Amino acid sequence: MGTAASNQDEVQEYSVKVTPELEAPPDPPVVAELVSPEATDLSGESDSEELALEGAWCQTPMPPRQQFSKESSALRSLGPAKPQSEASWLPSQSQTLGPVKGASEASWLQSETQNQSLGPKRPPSEAPSLQSLGPPTPTKPHPLMFNYSLSTTSGSGTTLRDLVVGGSAHSSERSLTKSERHNSRRYSDVDKSMVRGISLRRSLGGLGRLWRFDPSTWQPQQRGELYAMSSPAMFFNIFISHTWLTPGRWKILSLWLQCGWPFALAFWCMGVFTSFVLCAWDILPMPLSYHSTLSSETYPMGFWIVSCSTLSTFFGLMSAPYWPDRCCNDTCFIDVASIHQVDQKLMERGVYGIAGFLRISQELRILFSGPYFSRLWCIFEIAAYKKVNPSGKITFRPLLFEAVVVGLLLSAYCFCYIYLAWTAIDAFEPETTAWAYTAFASWFVPLTIASYGLRMLFRSKYNLLQELEEFDLDSVQCSKQFDRDFIHSAIVKWYGSKQAFTSYVRYGLKEELASTLFAAKLPYEYLLLIATPTISLCLEFLLASWKGGVPLEHLVSYSVVVILALGVFWIAAAVMLMIYLCDYFAPCQWGLCDHILTVIIICLVTGFVSAGTQLAAYAFDFGVEGAVLYLCASVVMAGSVKWLEGKTGRPSTPARKPGEMAG
Repeated sequence: MGTAASNQDEVQEYSVKVTPELEAPPDPPVVAELVSPEATDLSGESDSEELALEGAWCQTPMPPRQQFSKESSALRSLGPAKPQSEASWLPSQSQTLGPVKGASEASWLQSETQNQSLGPKRPPSEAPSLQSLGPPTPTKPHPLMFNYSLSTTSGSGTTLRDLVVGGSAHSSERSLTKSERHNSRRYSDVDKSMVRGISLRRSLGGLGRLWRFDPSTWQPQQRGELYAMSSPAMFFNIFISHTWLTPGRWKILSLWLQCGWPFALAFWCMGVFTSFVLCAWDILPMPLSYHSTLSSETYPMGFWIVSCSTLSTFFGLMSAPYWPDRCCNDTCFIDVASIHQVDQKLMERGVYGIAGFLRISQELRILFSGPYFSRLWCIFEIAAYKKVNPSGKITFRPLLFEAVVVGLLLSAYCFCYIYLAWTAIDAFEPETTAWAYTAFASWFVPLTIASYGLRMLFRSKYNLLQELEEFDLDSVQCSKQFDRDFIHSAIVKWYGSKQAFTSYVRYGLKEELASTLFAAKLPYEYLLLIATPTISLCLEFLLASWKGGVPLEHLVSYSVVVILALGVFWIAAAVMLMIYLCDYFAPCQWGLCDHILTVIIICLVTGFVSAGTQLAAYAFDFGVEGAVLYLCASVVMAGSVKWLEGKTGRPSTPARKPGEMAG
């Protein structure tokens, strides 16, 4: 999910600055160096600068001879040399590079030329040669030396890091108070000393202590400990945008699954493989019994694979905050850790420098919840990111999405344990059906709750789009009047007027968010995570059949039909079908009929799973050929439902009115 490109062209102009020769230097004189005119702008910003990040600046020192040769080659590329003095050459060359933005740059060039005339001149005959200077000595590079290997524009990705490492015209060496920043309109200057980041995974340490409560309710000592969790950084991989009006437990659950799913899957693989091998070598006992449908005989069966699958997945998720940072580069900005919550001056520098932090962030990740767009600071973060970092990535992560995934995962494990118990009992009492009904209820009831939660989640998506159509900047909540004035002034600078920004939110931002929100489907990694309990249960039956002496051909057919086709593709298709139906019928609100509609959705999904199970049984009777055919049918079914999921209807958006997007 990306962002809309800026409507204005990104232009960067350079002038040439000649180093004054006040005395004979020991090293070869630097003929010229390329600097950005924006570096001398006292305001720190301009309207065009807000549309794109500036050029990257070199940090690695360069020996004098290499520096002289690179700069000479750069000057030769500007055109043939003219037989004029440096003073007369300078203005003509600056004109060939492009139009000067204003009189300030022209006067600056003239003053630089006059400064050279004040110092003593070396006769041409006494000009030192490179051979007479001896071996080169390392010198410190100019802080604004242009790096020839990088482009002049930067967005998200590797060039952003190079820009931050080298510095830019928008980086502020001295701190700006909130009044100075407001009066000078330097809203997006980067206060380097205040850039502090924390690993997103490590923020979940202590069972998500950082996220559980609103920091305003904490004691000063506890709030100071939050700031100590962060460390100085050069840039942010992720800028977390959220509101403290939403309970922290939903953020913890959402972030834990976002960060921990790779570890959960890795631990699950190790746990299933280890338990399978230990049972195959008779190291672990197999106390249960299984009446196999492959040979109509009863074989010993264990419960270790399902048990190890549950524990491995759980410990994999819980271990996510404690792995070394080199396993995943996720330095992020989190307000309570990156901004001091006790020292008033440091707090002001951090809060009112948020636009600068957004400038050096590769991704703006929005933990979306209902109250999000009712907070003025949340609106400011989106407005600032669209202007100061137009090439950056904006990601919407609805908080309840991961809650639904966890609910489906738990219900699947509950079903596996009950079905495993029913299978063991059925081996001795074939007429017992109570456990079968219990297993069905363990799947049906949690699935109903998950479907209802999904419908409420998708319904909030449509409500959000309706709220954006009626957006009014003056009605958005803000606790302090200075904050409101500060944000309004920044918006006026970036968008031209408050009315223009309001029109942008109602039309431009609404369309962008609509395409983003309607494309937000269940990720493939979550689908695989939901399928792990069913795969574990099938492996339990496969192990029992293999140890009981079932022929290899039957084992292969069982693996293809039950584990791969049914357990992976058909179950994934069922989950995607449920999501599609919940999204399609989300806007419907008919009182009691609304709940009946949820039950109908569950019945359709359950019937779909039952049909896949019956087809799997028929396919198994035809051997390997039937297994392969059923596998192909399952893949086609999953692809069809995925295509259908992408065709979810989108509400029509009003056409833009002429002039409303100006600014």
